[in-house]
Amino acid sequence: MEVGTFSELVALIHPHDHAVLRQVLEDYVAHKRAPLFCECRLRHRDTTWRWVRGRGVIVSEDPSGSGQRMIGTIMDINEQREAMEALAEREEQLRETQDIAQVGGWTYDITEDRYAFDCDNLHTVGFEGGMVVPTTSEEFLRDFVYQEDIAMVEEAYTRHLEEYVPFDIVLRVQLLGGRIRYLHSRCQTIFDNQGVPRKSVGGIVLDVTEIKEAENELLEREWKVNEAQRIARIRYWECDSQCMAATRTENMCTPLCWFTFLEQDGLQIDPDECDRLAAKFHESVDRQSEFSEEFQAVLEESGETLHLYCRGSHYYRTDGSHLRSLGTIIDITERVCTMNALRESETKFRLVAENPSIGTYIIQDGVFVYVNDTSSRFFGYSIKEMIGMEAVKVIAPDIRREMFLKFRECTTGERDEIHLEMQGGITQKGVIFPVEIFGSSGEYGGRPALIGTVINITKRKAYEEMLTITRLTVDQATIGIGWISRTGGDVIYINAQAVEMLRIPEETILGMNIMEIRPSLTPTRWQEFWDDIRVSQNHQFEIVQGRGGMIPFSRQMLWSIMCISVIWSLPAYLSLTSPGAGRWRVPSSSRLQIRRCSCRKCITG
Repeated sequence: MEVGTFSELVALIHPHDHAVLRQVLEDYVAHKRAPLFCECRLRHRDTTWRWVRGRGVIVSEDPSGSGQRMIGTIMDINEQREAMEALAEREEQLRETQDIAQVGGWTYDITEDRYAFDCDNLHTVGFEGGMVVPTTSEEFLRDFVYQEDIAMVEEAYTRHLEEYVPFDIVLRVQLLGGRIRYLHSRCQTIFDNQGVPRKSVGGIVLDVTEIKEAENELLEREWKVNEAQRIARIRYWECDSQCMAATRTENMCTPLCWFTFLEQDGLQIDPDECDRLAAKFHESVDRQSEFSEEFQAVLEESGETLHLYCRGSHYYRTDGSHLRSLGTIIDITERVCTMNALRESETKFRLVAENPSIGTYIIQDGVFVYVNDTSSRFFGYSIKEMIGMEAVKVIAPDIRREMFLKFRECTTGERDEIHLEMQGGITQKGVIFPVEIFGSSGEYGGRPALIGTVINITKRKAYEEMLTITRLTVDQATIGIGWISRTGGDVIYINAQAVEMLRIPEETILGMNIMEIRPSLTPTRWQEFWDDIRVSQNHQFEIVQGRGGMIPFSRQMLWSIMCISVIWSLPAYLSLTSPGAGRWRVPSSSRLQIRRCSCRKCITG
């Protein structure tokens, strides 16, 4: 049955309900405080009358304020209405039975303070023979009414007598064994000619224990759900078919979809995210599949970025059109941050594990459970051979006991980390070599473990030995030698002979700029000086007047910058000789490859 106009809709309404509908419409148009709400009978296509519930709201008005367009819904409540009418009829029958026959009732003589109960009815609520039937109001409240409900019963009965309001309450009664029952009790009071209450006549209308327990369980579950939402930061959302509209072209879908959960104050979602979410939502509606998507939102007040996970299901009418959608939205920011941190940690670990110069290991219960290819190469084993091997087997015998204790302390948490540099690594063939070991306590597979790295420092030790010999040679040289920074011209190192020549304390000259020693040397000339050195030209210049003792001396650059950077990794080399000092000779034991200056002045001394 199709309806095209409001008049056609009104024609379907039962004639007895026209006045009700007219009154509801007039009240709504006059006040507009709440949505239109009306229950009436509507003619069904099978010519029967069915109860329906209509809701509506004006969505547009003309310039004068009169309504032009109204939208709403109509719900079939015929079965509900019939059930309510049947329930009301049964309650009326029950009240009449109680008033006339006082079945299961009780009376209370107010003047004599005496209760009289129907014992048969008491047994129906679990009142056993071992219990004493209360005869006074004090005994009734003390021995029969649950302690926490005494005040409520007294207040309700006092209001009934003083304000003539009905006495109609649900109270708890206590029985043997600590059992609690819920009773729905009503009463009426008889007053004399002077308005003094004389007798209350009532009855225990219904044992509603199961109903109240179900209500309490429902409230408890609702509280648990609310607490779970608060703790887990879960919210529910819903939208009906009217909250979504879409325009489609051949290559583009631009849906405009507003979810109620996005209406939180201060929550801003990027427009690109909104379009993507709406497109995904519309796609799931069309395919009749579950909606599931992650997106980001920003809290305006704090600027915090939230990672949210939205999930929902769709419901459809019998003709297949979309009716409504329900779902949840969860804050997964912490989970996403944890996963990102885990991925970053895995990436860092992979970079270390795949480094050809750093060995990586994990020790658990005193044996290797993981080694990378570099570790196995250091000790001369294959990875398969080292997995399950005792960790101290790759340590020199004389320090195995010490290393075993350190490994165990770190694994059990007694020590946070270890860092050792020792001549203690031993290969499968028994060759001992210097190693540097790093390790820290952690977890592997959910159990304590020692995770760390090992480095073969054989070459580094050789370089350190060579550098020590070189440093001793330079320190004992009979000429002044120093290193100067190319970029700033700062003195980085100077030996004792150069300090004596310059007559400036070592702690003062270190860090001093070369232009302070020779003021006529400008930054431009210093740059030109270095540009000439790049092409392997030697230079010298004289300081006629030194800062320290006014003693003239000359300085000669003996190496090119390339030689210095390759052998020493230093920016500059500088030698100082006093005028007339004659030729000098580098000791044969020195490892330095010094190329003597070939300029004429140096050759002539």
